[in-house]
Amino acid sequence: AKPKHHTALSYGELPAIMAALREKEHVSALCLRFTILTAARSGEARGAMWNEIDEARKTWTVPADRMKAGREHKVPLCDEALALLKVMRQRQNDARHVVTKLDRLATCAHVFPGLRGGLLSDVAVTKTLRAVAPGVTVHGFRSSFRQWGAETTSFPSNVLELALAH
Repeated sequence: AKPKHHTALSYGELPAIMAALREKEHVSALCLRFTILTAARSGEARGAMWNEIDEARKTWTVPADRMKAGREHKVPLCDEALALLKVMRQRQNDARHVVTKLDRLATCAHVFPGLRGGLLSDVAVTKTLRAVAPGVTVHGFRSSFRQWGAETTSFPSNVLELALAH
């Protein structure tokens, strides 16, 4: 099959996007930041489960059945990604003490739950991105990562591809 290219930003434009996303506190903005920081596919990040996260080892292990290639993928977590997880855990803990529709968040296994406690929608994340970077796709951030890695690090190409789970 012919590869499908997604609209991406130059990695030099990424700090402005991240700054704009840091101004937003809703779950879709936090999930989008996590997606960018981990160079994950949108569905992988939106589907992240608490039992996949090892905060002590600073890793996120995405199981094979949620990966495009069908292989388990271990993702190192930077400090900012860990901080996002802390915010989400606190929100879910706080929801345990509130008797509203949000009480479903208290028992949710998803790190970034949707409004009804299930999977956060792709539309919500895409809408958040369009508000700060019209015309850019969520998947395009993976290309930004690849470009950054090739131009600013000494990691071999195959290591960058492994980081992207290719």
